[in-house]
Amino acid sequence: MISRLTGRRPAYRGAALGMVFAVGSAVLAGCGGSTASSSDSLRVMTWGGVFTEAERGAYYGPFTEATGIKVAEVSPVSLAKIKAGVTNKTYDVDTSSLSSSEYFQAVGEGLLEPIDYTVVKKAGDVPPDVYEEYGVKANSISYQLVYNSDKFTQQGPQSWADFYDVAKFPGDRALWDSPIGNIEFALLADGMTPDQLYPLDDEKLDRAFKKLDEIKPHIKIWWQQGAQSQQLFQDGEVDLMMMWNGRATDLIRQGQPLTQVWNQAGLAVNRWIVPKGTPNAGKAMEFINAALDPQKQANFAETLGYGPSVPSAFDLLSPEEAALQPGSPLHGDVEFEIDGQWWGENLGDVLPRWQNWLSQG
Repeated sequence: MISRLTGRRPAYRGAALGMVFAVGSAVLAGCGGSTASSSDSLRVMTWGGVFTEAERGAYYGPFTEATGIKVAEVSPVSLAKIKAGVTNKTYDVDTSSLSSSEYFQAVGEGLLEPIDYTVVKKAGDVPPDVYEEYGVKANSISYQLVYNSDKFTQQGPQSWADFYDVAKFPGDRALWDSPIGNIEFALLADGMTPDQLYPLDDEKLDRAFKKLDEIKPHIKIWWQQGAQSQQLFQDGEVDLMMMWNGRATDLIRQGQPLTQVWNQAGLAVNRWIVPKGTPNAGKAMEFINAALDPQKQANFAETLGYGPSVPSAFDLLSPEEAALQPGSPLHGDVEFEIDGQWWGENLGDVLPRWQNWLSQG
C-alpha cells in the first residue's frame, strides 16, 4: 500500500505519437530543436502526426498569415525538454499544449510564465475556468470505451462494468498501459460514481487494483501508442478497448465499424502554456490568444476530433461533427473530467506500483 501520496515526484511521460510531416514555407519544422532563430519565429512544441497536422491547419498557418511570425515546430511534446530549457535558460520552446497531469507538475515545479491577460483576452461567453494563472485550456481528449460494431450487433457494452463483464460481452480486449484512466475505470466498474473518485486515496487505489486483477487475464494487449491502438482494430486483433477518442474517430471516418461509448468517458484537458523566461513570451501570448478563436477551435476539432475549450466553437460544427467531440453538449453530462492535478502530483508514486502489477503474471 502507498502510505502517502504527496506528489511532487517526476510524473511519467510516455512516448509521444507520430512524427512531424513536411511543411510549407510559412511554417518551419524542427525536431529536437528549432530551425529558426527566436527573433523571427515562434517555437511551438507539438505532439506530431495527425495532432500536428490539425494544429498546423487550424493555428499555425493562420497565425503566420495574420502576424507574419513564422511557426517552428518542435516535436514531440516533452516536459523534460521544457524543464531543461527553463533550468539552463536555453530555450528551444516558446509555447506548447501540455497534458493535464504534466501541466500541474510544471506549475508545481515553477516552470511556467503566468498568462498575460492583457494580451490573452478573456471572452464573456467562455467559462472562467478556461483561463488559469499559468495556462489556458486548449482542448479535451476523451479516454473512452470503443467496440467493434460488427462483433456486438445487438446491444454493445455501455459502461466499464460491461467492459469487465467478460461473460456477457465476450471478446478480445485491450487497455492502455497507464494507470491514468484505468484506475478510475476500475472503480467505476466496481460500482463507484464519478463524483466519488477523487481524491484517489490508498483505500481506493487498493480497491482499483483488486478490480483490475479481475480483468487482467482477459486483456490481450496493453497498448502504448495511439497508432498501435488503431492498428489493433484495423487488424481485427481486439473487439473492445479503452481508446483515445480522436483515434477512434479517425477510424470511423475511414469506414471502420466502431462504436464510441461516451458514458463514463474520462475527459483529459490540455492547456496552452509558456515556459518561464522564454524571450518570446510576448509572441507566445499572441499565439495563445489567437488559438482561442472559436472558428479556429472548430477547425481543429473537425480535423482531429478533440473537443474545443470555447463553447461557441461547438455551434460552428454540424450536429454530426459535434457528436464526435469530447465535452459536447450532446453528451457532456455523462462524461467526467479526469483530475489532472491529482495525477500531476501523484503519478510518480502510483506508476511504480502499476508497472510492478503489470509485470506480474
